Parts: sequence; C-alpha cells; structure tokens
Amino acid sequence: MRALVRLYQAARGALAGETSSNLFYSIAGNGFQSALGFISFTVVARALGPEGFGLFVLAFGAFAAAAQILDMGLNSAFTRYGAQADSDADEPGSARLLRACLESKLMLYVAGAALGLLLAGPFASTVLKEPKAAALLRWAVAASGVLSLHYFLLTALQAWQKFKEASLALAITAVVKLISAVLLWKAGLLSAGAALAVYMLSPLAGVFYALACIPAERISGVWAARCVSSETKKLWSFGGWMGVSAACLAVMGYLDVGTLSRFFGAAEVGLYAAGFRLASVFRTTVAALAAVFTQRASTFRDVERLKKYLEKSGFLAAAAAAAMPVLWFAAPPLIRGAFGNLYAGSIGIFQVLGVGMMIAAAATPFTSAFFAWDASRSIAGIALAQLACLAGLLLWLVPGQASRGAAWAFTLSQGIAFVLTLAVLRFQIRNMAS
Repeated sequence: MRALVRLYQAARGALAGETSSNLFYSIAGNGFQSALGFISFTVVARALGPEGFGLFVLAFGAFAAAAQILDMGLNSAFTRYGAQADSDADEPGSARLLRACLESKLMLYVAGAALGLLLAGPFASTVLKEPKAAALLRWAVAASGVLSLHYFLLTALQAWQKFKEASLALAITAVVKLISAVLLWKAGLLSAGAALAVYMLSPLAGVFYALACIPAERISGVWAARCVSSETKKLWSFGGWMGVSAACLAVMGYLDVGTLSRFFGAAEVGLYAAGFRLASVFRTTVAALAAVFTQRASTFRDVERLKKYLEKSGFLAAAAAAAMPVLWFAAPPLIRGAFGNLYAGSIGIFQVLGVGMMIAAAATPFTSAFFAWDASRSIAGIALAQLACLAGLLLWLVPGQASRGAAWAFTLSQGIAFVLTLAVLRFQIRNMAS
C-alpha cells in the first residue's frame, strides 16, 4: 500500500504544471497518430498480402532508416541547445542554432541520397535477396529528406515548448496518410509502390503546418543569422556522437527485417511487420515520454534537480509500462481482426515484441537524463553495444525460429541496453556529485 501511495505522489510530482500539459499533448498527438497509422498499415497489409506487404516494409524501412541516419544526431543536439537557448530567452542564439542545423542537414541529404541511389540495387539483390525491392528502395532513399525535415521541425517545436502544435502536425500527417491509402485501396490502385508513395509524401502536410506554426520573427531571424560556425561546431560536437547513436538505431530498426528477408523472404517480413506494428502501440507511450522528458532534462544544470527528476519520472514510466500488458492478452483477436487470418502467425511475434516495448518505455526517462550533461559518447557507446547484441542475437535466433527469433532478439537487446543505461547513469551521477 505504501508503494502505491508513493507511486501516486511521484506521478503527481512528475506531472506538475507545464510538464503535465506538455505530456498530455505529446501522448494525445502520438496516440492519435499511432491509431491512424495502425489503421493505415492494416489497409496496406490487407490489400497487399504478406509478400507484397513485406516488400513495402523493406522499402519503407529503408525510407525511415535513411531519414534517421541523415539526422546524424542533429535533432538531439538541437533539442539540448535549443531548449537551453529558449530557457535563457536567447532568441538570436536560437536562430543561429536553427540555421546551422538546417544547413548541415541539407548537405547530409545531398550526399546521403546520392550514395543511397547508387547502392540500392546491389543492396536489394545481394543483401536482402529481393531484387524486386530495388526500385522501391531508390524511391525511398530519394524521398528520405521529406521525413528528415518533418522530424526536425517537430523537434524544433518541442524544444520551444510548442508541444500542442507538434502534436497537431503529427495528427495532420496521419489523417492525410490514412485518407490517401483508403482512397487508393477503394480504387483498386494500392500496390506496394503506391503505398510507399503515400508514406513518403504525407509528411509534407505536417511540414507545411509546422512551418505555419513557427513565429515569423523566428523565421526572419534564421534568414538574418550570420556567423553560425560556432553553433555548427557546437551541434556537431554533441551531435557527432549522437549521430553514431542515430545511425545505430537506424540500422537496428532495419536489421531485423533485413535478416528475415535474407533467410526467409518478403512473406516472413510481412508477418513480422504486422506483429511489430501492433506492438508499436506501446511506442506511443515511449515517444510521448521521450519528447517531454528529453526537453525537460536538457534544462537541468545541477545534480540535485536531476536526482529528483529521475525519482519522479522513473515511477511514472514504470506505471506506464505496468499498464501495457492489458494489450498482450488481447493479441489474438486484435491481429485477426486488424490484419485477417493470413497474419495469424503474427500473434506470438506481437506478444514477445510487446515485452520489449515495455522495457523501452521504462528506460525512457533514464535515457533522457543523459541530456542534462554532454554525455553523447555514453549514449553512442550504449547504442553500439545494443547494435552488436542485436546483430549477434538475430544471427543466432532467426535461422531456427524465423520471425519469433527476431522478436526475441529485439526484446533481449532492449533489456541489455536498459541495464547498461542504468549502470552508466549511476556512475555519471556519482561523478557529478563529487
């Protein structure tokens, strides 16, 4: 009973004031986007069947991974320094940071897109063993800049405490995506290529809305900003190691489906993707917690405030994770109802992946605490260790257990990363206190 009372008090403390409002908008926006995104995925999955859906997932996964790699940690760096500049009311500094970030992202996109277009064909035929995916991969890489810009504008809005506007941008993107997918499905035109086009272009709606939400003085300040070399250096100093982490996360996000494609083909990828997409409902909580906790932790300058934050937000994340097993028992009717009987093999996959998502939710506030100081190397080191573990587990488990083995590899790697995060965080806090 005392533990429940303590949990309640901690949750109230963690949700006090402005953080409560931010968390509400973040959860609402991510929840709405996740719900509509799930419906969009089911429309595509039902229309294409496991094999066609698998080809779509391979291409869309490359689209999302390319956008994440092109980020190179700059979004995380802007969250840290942009939130600090906003907290200090340093509008010129915020404008210089924004311009430096946009210039760096443009150069990264040009270089990355050229390299991706060149390697898409050999990657599809040699690594994935799916030559039919080559054309889709080329389109995905070429359009990755749209998603990268979408992510960055949402990051900027959150750094400036505009969580309501960021959530609405997510919702608008999800609505456009769903309407487009349903219209193409009803017209009998929803192929893997058409579905990919919907997912590549729908983020433009969120981009336009986010731009409209940025005050005119901020935009004019970006155009007028000069001498941004120091800001560029600052962003890359922190973002360079965060870029390693982002690249690791992008590779991890594609490694499971890529390994399944190589050993079992696109149809097995489709079954795994259906279970993963349903388990991603849990990621709504993870994304919402991360958006608020990261922005808040970035403003802390002393160890005592950080300790109090960890105590309160840790209980809150544990409470969120503890509520998630309800969906675990509903897996069979959810999978069959959403995707159809062709995807019955996804039920066990979803149940295992759900555990991994719970671990990720519980770890979120502790990972965000690294933003209180320049701990980008620690974040990159943990990501590299998790990537190595995931790769080893996939090669060990997938050949014998197919999609279920990939699900266990994902879940175990999340647990390993959580343990490493706690160990490094404890060591770092001791150093800060001494």
